[in-house]
Amino acid sequence: MKRAMKGSVLAMMAVAAAAVAGTALTLQGSSTPAEFEVTPEVVAADPGPYAATLGRGMANTWLNGGAFEPLTFRRMFHVQGDSPDEMIVGKSSIDGYNVWRGGLWTGARARVYRIRDGKFALVRTDTVARHDASGWTAAPGFSPTLLSSPSATTTQIRLPSFWRRGVSNWFCVVAVDAQGRQSQPSNVLELPVPPVPEKDADPVQSKVALKLRRPADEDGAAARDIASPAHVQAKVDANTGIITFTWDASPGPKLAGYLVLVSDDAPAQQRGFHLVLSQRPTDPAQQLKTGDLVFLDKEYRRWDPDQRCANRIHNIREYSWPELIPFGNDANRTWSLVEHPGPLPAEFKDHGQTCLQLDLRDDQPVVLGQYVFSSTEQNWYRVLDPDKTYVVEFRARSQGVTKPATFRLTEPYTSEEMPPLTFELTGEWVRHRGTFRVPRRLTAGTQVGQMQLQFQGPGVVWVDNVRVYEDSAECAAFVPEDVAVLRESKLSFLRTHSLIKSPMGYSLDALTNARGMEIGSGLHVQSQYTLDSLLHSFEQGGVNPWLQIEMCLDDEEWRGLVEYLAAPYDPRTDTPRGKPWAYKRYQQGRTQPWSLAFDRILFEISNETWNFLFRPWIFNGMAMTDEATGRVYRNGEIYGLFQEHVIAAMKSSPYWTADLDKRMSFVLGGWAIRTTADGYGQQSAMTSPHSRYMTVAEYNGGWDEKESPAQVTDEFFFQALSQTAQVAIPRADAQRRWLAEHRRQFGGDLELGTYEAGPGYNLNGLNGVKMTPDQTEAESKVLKSLAGGTATLDNFLARSHRGYTLQNFFTFARNRLYWTSHARMENGGQAYPSWMALSLYNRQGTGDFLGIRTISVLTADLPRTARRDAMPDAPMVAAYATRQGDRVNLFLLSRKLNGYPSRLDDGFVPVKVTLPFTQAQRITLHAMTGDPRANNLDAANVTIQTRDIPAAAFHGELIVNDATGVDARGLPPASVLLYVLEGVK
Repeated sequence: MKRAMKGSVLAMMAVAAAAVAGTALTLQGSSTPAEFEVTPEVVAADPGPYAATLGRGMANTWLNGGAFEPLTFRRMFHVQGDSPDEMIVGKSSIDGYNVWRGGLWTGARARVYRIRDGKFALVRTDTVARHDASGWTAAPGFSPTLLSSPSATTTQIRLPSFWRRGVSNWFCVVAVDAQGRQSQPSNVLELPVPPVPEKDADPVQSKVALKLRRPADEDGAAARDIASPAHVQAKVDANTGIITFTWDASPGPKLAGYLVLVSDDAPAQQRGFHLVLSQRPTDPAQQLKTGDLVFLDKEYRRWDPDQRCANRIHNIREYSWPELIPFGNDANRTWSLVEHPGPLPAEFKDHGQTCLQLDLRDDQPVVLGQYVFSSTEQNWYRVLDPDKTYVVEFRARSQGVTKPATFRLTEPYTSEEMPPLTFELTGEWVRHRGTFRVPRRLTAGTQVGQMQLQFQGPGVVWVDNVRVYEDSAECAAFVPEDVAVLRESKLSFLRTHSLIKSPMGYSLDALTNARGMEIGSGLHVQSQYTLDSLLHSFEQGGVNPWLQIEMCLDDEEWRGLVEYLAAPYDPRTDTPRGKPWAYKRYQQGRTQPWSLAFDRILFEISNETWNFLFRPWIFNGMAMTDEATGRVYRNGEIYGLFQEHVIAAMKSSPYWTADLDKRMSFVLGGWAIRTTADGYGQQSAMTSPHSRYMTVAEYNGGWDEKESPAQVTDEFFFQALSQTAQVAIPRADAQRRWLAEHRRQFGGDLELGTYEAGPGYNLNGLNGVKMTPDQTEAESKVLKSLAGGTATLDNFLARSHRGYTLQNFFTFARNRLYWTSHARMENGGQAYPSWMALSLYNRQGTGDFLGIRTISVLTADLPRTARRDAMPDAPMVAAYATRQGDRVNLFLLSRKLNGYPSRLDDGFVPVKVTLPFTQAQRITLHAMTGDPRANNLDAANVTIQTRDIPAAAFHGELIVNDATGVDARGLPPASVLLYVLEGVK
């Protein structure tokens, strides 16, 4: 029974200190030891080691885009109306929020899916005959719900510097009423886009927000009963780029305001916003229906921003040209992606589908380059190490070119200290390779330098597989330091996060390309890894794959993925035509199936399919009607059904074996804040019975939890330490109650887990939070501290104790800031405390979780915050125990902070634990202790100390003091103690 300890001296001191500090936090207790009893009953089966998500930047490569594969464009659309051949979707879906010009999707393959008898069915395949995307859209600074004041008759706009110059745009003004209805357009003005302004000046815009119960329909017909503004005029200031509009006020009903509209096309050329398929089906079942999901797939081998990009984004780098390609086509130079002109050398097996062809008609140099390195004074770009050797590699062939190709680093390095590397080009395909070392590490300033590969015409150059990487490992693999970290961490799985959140999807061909290539999504490099490089590195690191793959693949590709992973290939009996994907793996040097390299494989489609940030690959906000039964499915239910469709497609492969069925499990990603049967993840579990895990994100703080940015104050260190008791445990208990009811109703072996967890951070602009560099640094100081590490382990252990069988840390990555596990190598490369604590559990602490009975413990009354409910009597010490045979692992964690809330409190807590045995042959203590506020950002200030404890010190009770390797005062503040007792009797 837990003893109440109200009214003690310690409690009174705490209350007094809290009053001074202006917080409602109070501590309840005394110097009586915290007492726990470990019971022999197993309350949760061994969940095994914890997992992690693989962060970006861990691939051994410095450049993006050097594989020069076809530009893959894929998209998912949710049909909003019935039609024989037109996809009725919102304007923003058709023009990509004023990003795409018409024609982008013309010729694309279309796949139409519908729910029928509780399953997704492919009901139609077709091609897009017409893609129109021309008409009126809101001018800069405006939106359908952000208007000029109804009393205004003038406003100003300025077109951003990246807006396409040298063309005309057309403008008009409409009046808008309180329901969001718009008048007919005013008189239309054709205005040449002003030059990039010489002076920095802000336009004058008096705005009002129009709050609608339902968003304004941009595609709706104009309301004829609202008078249009008259006599619209405009004046352009060439010095500032500001355009000033004036008009006569609209008479009639009360208005909400005025909206300035712009178009890339004259009214006579505007064709509206349409996606029309080629065929008019004769079978009514093939007509497009409200709720259908349509996937469009198209590839490009040339890209002209004049034809494909709206004026608004014409000169934004991410929309203009593919990565590494620095120019659009003009009279003297053009580029295209073409099949490799033969003959190809026998060893050139990683060539993919295409290479880059440069047609150079003059002697002006063409540079393939990227800004990729800088100094240690910043945290975004990587830093070159003078102690490492770097490899420059590319394949090239030329015709008519007489000058060599050169590779160089730009400033801050000078050409004197870093002379260019030169490579002679020939008429045959040659693999060019060179190495360099930088003379110094950049330590001052934030200037960003480029790596540049330069070609000079006239002539034609074909180039492929441009790479820069450390010579310590293969391109795009893990470097030895990171392989060692993985092996030491004993992770169960690594989650392939870089393969999702793709803006335009990708193909299975790109996904399965050889290591050293990358996966493209639209004009972007989605991932510096392919499956080949990921699985190779996972095998080296001794970790199983958690495959997170975008939902954009078609059914044949899902079957092809199974073939790539699991089909044997014997060149004596198999053929490339009969087993194309297994042959591709075989060509990459992997003769045995990848599935045999791992004990287990997890599989998950896309990421947070409830999160509107990750559109279009989401199901939240959708409704689909079952064509056969009439049942309406929504949100998570649709997600679960689609996952079932993917699972069925994969299992229909002839290479899906009973062995693979045992090895591969399927994961659903839910929504942490929803813990009842109507939650998004819970709905998906009901409609996806073949999924084994329903997971959620469980962060300690940050934007995911909508918590305030952490500051380097005791209040925030304590807030991190108290999150488990105040948030994680109540939420885990709620999820556990739901799971019990789910199993009672539906049976099955569904399990709970987390797809992301650990310290949480805020990003500038998300949830309306503004973050300065100092605030970002402060969050890292708090959450990468000893207190942050203890809180992370506490979170994971508490959920494991409550039956969570899969938990995942976000992320295995090196950086000073945000969701990372380790310091960058130039800062020492040390692990942060959260990673250290979780790795300690993986190496030393796994096993069946035993029951814990709390006899007495110091508690705190935790106050309510914006996102946390008040928590009376929250324990300030946590105990967990696991068992493997005759080995018991006892974790003791402090949630206390010295000096807070009472300045006189040293933070130590006497602790006594009774165990269900009386003897142990060997006792080892692993202790992570010290200043709770210390962090590992710049040095290994927080470490784990391991020491042997005399077995004679234990007689059925373990008391934390100096005799058991700690301190006479007991458990130190914010510390982790792991006692490993072996040979217990």
